[in-house]
This record gives sequence, structure tokens and C-alpha cells, in this order.
Amino acid sequence: MKIFSIALLGWMASSAGAQVTTYTPTEITQIVTTSFQNDDFATLDKMAIQFRTTKSRSSSGSWNLAIFYSNFRNAMYEGGKQNSDEQWQRIEEKISRWVATTPNSATAPIFLAWAQLRHGWSYRNNGVDNTVTEEGFNKFLHYVSMSENILKKHKRVSSVDPEWYVMMLSLAKHRKMNDREYGLLYEEALKVEPGYHDTYKAVAETVSPMWSGNIAQLSALASDAVRRTSAVEGNALYARIFWSVSDRYSGVWYHILSTGGWPLMKSGFEDMIKQYPDDWNKNAYARFACKAGDVDLFLKLTRQFSGNPDVEAWPGNSFQQCRDYAARMRPTTPI
Repeated sequence: MKIFSIALLGWMASSAGAQVTTYTPTEITQIVTTSFQNDDFATLDKMAIQFRTTKSRSSSGSWNLAIFYSNFRNAMYEGGKQNSDEQWQRIEEKISRWVATTPNSATAPIFLAWAQLRHGWSYRNNGVDNTVTEEGFNKFLHYVSMSENILKKHKRVSSVDPEWYVMMLSLAKHRKMNDREYGLLYEEALKVEPGYHDTYKAVAETVSPMWSGNIAQLSALASDAVRRTSAVEGNALYARIFWSVSDRYSGVWYHILSTGGWPLMKSGFEDMIKQYPDDWNKNAYARFACKAGDVDLFLKLTRQFSGNPDVEAWPGNSFQQCRDYAARMRPTTPI
């Protein structure tokens, strides 16, 4: 998608001064899970409004609103991932009650749209298109259409929330939205909230080589995101965007290395850690430094960890592999 051929809106607002809330991601997980299980929709609405209006961040700089929605996507399974029609119908009926009884909820239609999309994925599964049955693909597209219709029906109420645009931008790659329409949707999303990281990440997914795009478009997106957010975050969005996609698509990381993109990635992490010197960010930065062969930086960052390496930041056995690599390259500098 050549979305950047359209003149995009400039920086319209700032998330400067965004506070770090006292909520931890673990606490958000617990509240979202318990509230959804107990049909406590009022608590979910109240939390979403708080995160949306305060633009609060976690200690790593992630938007608490994004953490909230991410945790809902896990909570809605209610302990099971069997992907049966009965399971999804139960979930959709539950959220539909919330939509019906709280017509001013911006959050409920977004939750319902996500549940419908995941119901569709239960038919499509995660294989490439030529491995999906015709029946499975048609059912998937049916649920994509249902999800989009719910969002459009409730746009007046729900589009105050940047996650509404994240959902719409994510759905676009499944229904082949044309470039102009997609570009206008992107502009509209950034007019509502130009600093929301997940808007850029949703577009990054769409313009990645895995879907309809290519590396050049992904790089253009990262540059545009930095241009729009640099007054607040420096080059951090460059690192956050490539961090979000490179672990899933190995070709993206090879492109960064082969085209000299590591200094930009490095600059992004430096700006990120200046604002948010959280161990999660330092672990991620150290892992990418290792992948880039920047051994001295890897060693420097590991000495800045407040404790042991965060295992969730190091897929597989990657920390030990990096440690072994550093030991070979710098035998007189132990970790």
C-alpha cells in the first residue's frame, strides 16, 4: 500500500507530559481478567476512559490503554483456547450484552469487533492463503465483515478511542482496502491521537512484507512516525516499530543490518531509555545489540540490568547464546 503518497496531516497534538501511572501491567491484567469474568463492564469502561484521557504510560513507555486492550484479548478466552463455535458465541453474546446495555461505551464495540475477528481466525487459522480451505476463508471474511460493520455502526461513540482506528487499520489488510481509503483512515487516526504507538504498529503490520507491503513502505512508515513524534519521543518510534515486526518477520531484521539501519535503531533505543529506563527496554536493546554484533554495547547494557535478564525479552535461549558470543569475542570482559 502506497499510503505515504497522500499528504499526511502534521503533528496535531502531543502526548508530552504523559504520566507514568501507578498501575503495573500485572495489575492491569488482573483487573481486566477479573472484571470480564464477572461481567463488571463498568470497571472496564472506567479504566479505559482513565487510560484514554490521561494518556498514561507504563514504566517502559507503552500506553496503558494498549496494555488494557492487549490484556482483554487474552482475558476473553476465559481460560480456554479451544476455538470452538460454542466458545466464541458465548464470548460474543456476553460482549453484545455490554454493547446493548451501555450504549455510550466507546470500549464495548471495540471488544466485540475483536472477538468477531478472532472467531473468524478460528476458521482461517494462521496458514498462508493457499493452505486455507475455501469454506474456511469465506467464513473468515464473513467475520471480518461483521467486525468492520460493528466498528462503523458505533463510530460516533467509539472513534474517540485510538484503538478503534487500530482495529479498522488492522481489518483493512484482510479486505484489501484501496490505498487512498487507507491513507485517509491513517490521517484520521493521527488527527484523533498522533502519539498512540499501536496505530503505527498496526500500519507496520499491514505494510510489512508478510502482508501487502514491502520493506521500503515499512521504512517510510517508521520515518513518518518519528517525524510526527520526535518532539516528544525523539527517534524512539523508529525502534519501537521495527522491534514490533522484526521478531515476527526475519527479513525485516536482515534489511536493517544490510542497509545500515542499525544506527537509527540504536538512536531510537537511546531516546527510549532516556525517557523510560525500564529493564524491559534495556533487555530488548541488549538483545538487538547482540543481533547487530555490537558486543561492547551488549555488555554495557547487561551491566545496567537491575536484576537477572528478563526471560520474556529473550526468546528461546537467546540470552545464553548472546552471552556465549560475547565471551568468545571479549574473553577478558565477563558478564
